[in-house]
Amino acid sequence: MKIVYQAHELAADGPGVDVLAFGAHPDDVEIGAAGLLALQVRLGRRVIVADLTAGELSSRGESSLRASEATRAAQLLGLTARIQFGWPDGALEDSPANGRAVARLIRRFRPWLVLAPYDRDRHPDHRATGQIVRRSWFLSRLRQLDLGFQFHAPAMLWFYAIHTPFDPTAVVNISEVMDIRMSAAGAFTSQFTESLSAIPGYQPIGTPDYLPFIEARCRHFGAMIGCQFGEGFLSDGPLAISDPQALLSSATARSSGHGGVGKC
Repeated sequence: MKIVYQAHELAADGPGVDVLAFGAHPDDVEIGAAGLLALQVRLGRRVIVADLTAGELSSRGESSLRASEATRAAQLLGLTARIQFGWPDGALEDSPANGRAVARLIRRFRPWLVLAPYDRDRHPDHRATGQIVRRSWFLSRLRQLDLGFQFHAPAMLWFYAIHTPFDPTAVVNISEVMDIRMSAAGAFTSQFTESLSAIPGYQPIGTPDYLPFIEARCRHFGAMIGCQFGEGFLSDGPLAISDPQALLSSATARSSGHGGVGKC
């Protein structure tokens, strides 16, 4: 595991973060959750992205190029840091060992929100990452499990969409950061803007024009809650609400076009 970008020094006994977002490859988080991350940074919160692989099996872009693109995206989003596990691309598996490795990172940075790709995505690495993070989210809270850091129970685990759609548990209004969100995704020029015509017979696993697809999906999620752009998330379990009236602040934010969370 290595740190590929850091805005500030990350000490092992340093402060925690608010959000820890996992992806199988560099660009996964930018496809599915960059708006939420940009919004959290704008609110003054600390955000770290952890990529499990370098994406070395991608049909476009060498690992070194993808690393520089990931660094650029981190800068655009204002991340506290970006970490790469260096696990083999195309071979991610949900296992006790992998779950413990990810749980150790969760304990080190102590986020209240953990993000992961939808664990039923059709891409096997995305699916495996979601399953690994689900396992680690549980392991990180076990007091008797020694992982070198004190146990920690994140408040929420949310899954984001890459290929396979779902009915969201929550939709976040990202209208005010949509430009940052799209710039971060667009930083991966090797993946989203370079032509595939030079690769005879190549068939992309999803749409060949991801940036318009991302914008269209954000418009779709936004329409669900009455705003211009949104990002949808699937919660691992129900969202706990002590006062239903507190949701009215989100409704007010939606109608005014400012950031908020819509319960669907």
